Amino acid sequence: MIKYEFKGTPGPWDYEIEHGCVTQICAQDSEGHSYPQICKFEIYKIYRGDQSQSEEFANAKLIAAAPDMFELLKRAFYCLEIIGYLEVPNSTRMRIDELLSRITSNGS
Repeated sequence: MIKYEFKGTPGPWDYEIEHGCVTQICAQDSEGHSYPQICKFEIYKIYRGDQSQSEEFANAKLIAAAPDMFELLKRAFYCLEIIGYLEVPNSTRMRIDELLSRITSNGS
């Protein structure tokens, strides 16, 4: 039944801040301690007029939520398959299937 299996670092993920900037996205253990780095950002920040610190933090929160969003999307897709999609447009179902396939593919 498991059609989609994530091969990356399992969640939960979180972000770390240093000198007021998001510096990295990290995985967390069951006690909330950060461990393997998912991605790292340069500590210096090039401020643009169109990106605020709150926007940077919002982006980091979205990236850190990726494992949870993947699991929920996968469960929702399985529920749709079980109940027969009812009122879900075919194009939406196909987009979800394509996204889940892209996330779990072996290619880069």
